[in-house]
Amino acid sequence: MHRHPPEETATMSTPPHRPWSHGAPPPPGPYGRPPAGPPPQPGYPPYPGYPQAPLPPPPKNKRVWVWVAVGAVSALLMATVLIVLARGDRSGSDSTAAGPSTTVSAPPADTAGPDAGPSSSPVSTSAGSPPESGNSTLAGYLQTREQLEERMKGPLTPSAGESGTAPLAVTVTPPECTGNVIPATATIYSGIDYTDMVVQGFRGPGNSVTTNVIEAVVRFPDAAAAKRFLNDQYADMSSCVYKAVTVTYPDGATFDGKTTAVGKNTDTEGDLLNTIVFPNPLPADTGKGCDRALGRHDAVIVDVAVCRDAGSGGYGTGLARAILRAID
Repeated sequence: MHRHPPEETATMSTPPHRPWSHGAPPPPGPYGRPPAGPPPQPGYPPYPGYPQAPLPPPPKNKRVWVWVAVGAVSALLMATVLIVLARGDRSGSDSTAAGPSTTVSAPPADTAGPDAGPSSSPVSTSAGSPPESGNSTLAGYLQTREQLEERMKGPLTPSAGESGTAPLAVTVTPPECTGNVIPATATIYSGIDYTDMVVQGFRGPGNSVTTNVIEAVVRFPDAAAAKRFLNDQYADMSSCVYKAVTVTYPDGATFDGKTTAVGKNTDTEGDLLNTIVFPNPLPADTGKGCDRALGRHDAVIVDVAVCRDAGSGGYGTGLARAILRAID
C-alpha cells in the first residue's frame, strides 16, 4: 500500500493586534455596530497632527444690506413728510404785496415827514372838468376813493377843483421847484406834448391840505416822449434840493416849505422819482409832511402827492407803485 505522508494540520494563526487606524474600517462590534472609537482630537481634519483651520467668515449678502439702507431712508422720508403735514401752514405769512387795492403800511410814528400844506384849508382849482369818456382808460388806473381811504386809514372827501382832465392852477415860487411840491400843475404841463390827462384830489377831515391826496395819470405819444419828460423833471427837481419854496393856491392861501433830495429808481414796475417837502420853518411836530412821487410805465406818467398829519413817508411812493402796477 502506498502510504501517504501524514497531512499536516493547518493551524490558523491570529495576526498580532494592531491599533485601529484610518486606513481600514473598524471591526464589527456587538450588534453589528462599530465600536466607539476615541474622540476626535483638536484639529482639522479631526485627528491628531493637523492644526485647526480658521472658520470661514459668514458670507456677506450685499443685497440684504442694500435693502436695509433703502428701508431706513424711506422711513426717514416718511417721517419728514408727516412732520411737514402736521405743521401745516404755520410758517405762512399774513402779509401780502401791496397792490392797487391793498393798504400800504404806515411808517413808524417817529419817522420824520414833511408837511406840504398850510394849517388853513386852501383849495386849489383845476381848469378842467370831471374825466370824460375819452379818458376812461386812464381814469381806470387811478385808485378809487374807497381804496385811498383804506390806504390813508381815514375818511376822504373829493376836493373841489382838483378833479378833471386839465392841469391844476396852483403856482410855486421859484417855478423850477414846482415839480418838487405839487403834481399835475399847469406850470409843468403847459407846452408839453402829452395826449391825455386825468387828475383827482381828495382831502381829509376839515378840508385841510395837511391830509390830502392828489393823483394824476398822463399819457404821452410814446414811451420815448414819456421818458424824456421824466428825465427833464428829474433834472429840474434835483436843482431844487433843500431850497425854500412858496406855494400859492387860487384862493390866496400860501404855504412855505423846503425841499429835500430826489431819489430815482428803475425796476419791473417802471421808473420812479421820489422826494419829500418839509414845512419851513420846520415845526416841532416833524411827523407832518408830504411824500411826492413821479413814475413812468411805457408811455404813461403817474404823478402823485400824499400828505398826512401822522407822517407821510412812503405813502406817495406806495400809491405811485400801485397805479404803475395797474397800467397794462
